[in-house]
Amino acid sequence: MTMIIRNVAAAESPPAAPVNAEGLPYRYEMIHAGDALRGYADEPAELVEMLLPGYSELPGDGDRAAARLGLALNVQVRLQAQLAVGRLGACSEAERAILLGGRHEPPSPSRWTAPTL
Repeated sequence: MTMIIRNVAAAESPPAAPVNAEGLPYRYEMIHAGDALRGYADEPAELVEMLLPGYSELPGDGDRAAARLGLALNVQVRLQAQLAVGRLGACSEAERAILLGGRHEPPSPSRWTAPTL
């Protein structure tokens, strides 16, 4: 069993944590959906299901691993884009190539000085 509740603004006190069917606090809490929601679950896979509807119905470990990897890549690309917005002009050509390049091989610059972090 899981529970999802709306999150509050950062200036407000967090909501009281709900309890599971046994009256105990959920083991895991996850803030997601752009900080708009809080999800509670007793198993990590239940949290993943909140992010990837249908995850628990995937037929095997390989399919579930591929789904998690796809989610991670999607989040990484979106975060990369958010960090780069409006700041690419201050980057060198090599830095822009790293920021805008493919992710089939993770970049590993020896040093990073661009204003995008």
